[in-house]
Amino acid sequence: MYKQLKPIPEEGIILDSNIKRKIKLSEQGKEVVRNTPVDYIELGKVSKLQKVYEKYITQLKLEQRSRENEFQILVQKNKLIERNSESLNTIILGLGVLLIVCFLLIKYYNKILAKIKNSHLPNETYRKLDTKETIIISVILGIISGLLVGYYTGEIQYYTSKGYRTMDSYYSIKVFRFNYLLFSCSCIVISGISYLYLSKKK
Repeated sequence: MYKQLKPIPEEGIILDSNIKRKIKLSEQGKEVVRNTPVDYIELGKVSKLQKVYEKYITQLKLEQRSRENEFQILVQKNKLIERNSESLNTIILGLGVLLIVCFLLIKYYNKILAKIKNSHLPNETYRKLDTKETIIISVILGIISGLLVGYYTGEIQYYTSKGYRTMDSYYSIKVFRFNYLLFSCSCIVISGISYLYLSKKK
């Protein structure tokens, strides 16, 4: 956390109206009357006030530069982590989908193959999918499709052209809601299509 900047100290600096007028004339390039001893005291206050402001501005610039440097370091670290994790996430998701597909193929290979081919084999050579099996397969296919669509859509949306994730939390929430809605719609649509296709009478 950054230290909060202290307010500029006033230190009771009060300028005489005469010296204010002379400063204004001097800034306008006009000649002013020679300063009196009182004026020199007032000019000392001006010099002191100017030093206070210069110190404050210098501190402000250092704080801003520190923020920029830390932000750049954070961006570089985030960029590296996200690029490394992107491949790992894709591999894990792909393996999960592959395992589910292999499980379905092993368990329901003959039944699904007979449905897809509109098999010419006699009905007694294979058993048609019952309602429970059709629903289970349809839901699993819908979830797989929804995960794929939601995940890869999220990857495209989250990553900027420079390869790191956007750091705006409000934007991230909007993207998450959109992807969740997209995932839900994909599950429903694909599950419905799969159920209708697998349950239709040959």
